[in-house]
Amino acid sequence: MDSSLVTDELGSENGTQARCQQRLDQGGWGTATLGDDNSGEWIPNRNIFIMNNLFYNPAGAATRYVQFVVNGPLVPPGQTRKIPTPSCTDENLIIRGNAIWNQPIEAGDLVGDNNGSGNIGCRDDNPTCNAAQLMVENSINALEPQLRDPANGDFSPTSDSNLLTAHAVSIPDFSWADAPITPPVPSGNLGNQITRDYDGRPRAADGMVGAFVVK
Repeated sequence: MDSSLVTDELGSENGTQARCQQRLDQGGWGTATLGDDNSGEWIPNRNIFIMNNLFYNPAGAATRYVQFVVNGPLVPPGQTRKIPTPSCTDENLIIRGNAIWNQPIEAGDLVGDNNGSGNIGCRDDNPTCNAAQLMVENSINALEPQLRDPANGDFSPTSDSNLLTAHAVSIPDFSWADAPITPPVPSGNLGNQITRDYDGRPRAADGMVGAFVVK
């Protein structure tokens, strides 16, 4: 958020609404309405890649209920501008190539939402994020990684670590093909290859999950 827009949530600063409207007119998403009727998170997510990471919650530190929180579609209220209806969080959400150790959890669910309403993204008809794909394309509680000294910040695998069997997958480049016309999108590097390891040293893009190396 632009720091100049920070104000009391009930809109005590008179100029805030005008500045929000100015940004909406320039192509921003959201609302210029202040107060309790403006509570909510409606701006969607799209093209989020969660790939080739190591998630390790040792005994006593497991997430309590689900492995992934992905909220389902929402219908934004009428005062919002330029926000798609429905507003989704799982459009081209890609969760792949991750090594996850996080058990046991109480509910045992793979995917859930953050309020218990049952309105969950990553549904079975989502080609890039569904329960079957998540289990096949990630290692979930299949191996507990052997690391050198995680308690003191050394997360590199031991020489015989089972993490050596978990290899990174190719990360697709970003694309501006679905970008809005207004405002224009600045040019930039759309590549997503990871060529450095955790310690900043050169590595192969298809190296070990988590970008760690044996020391």
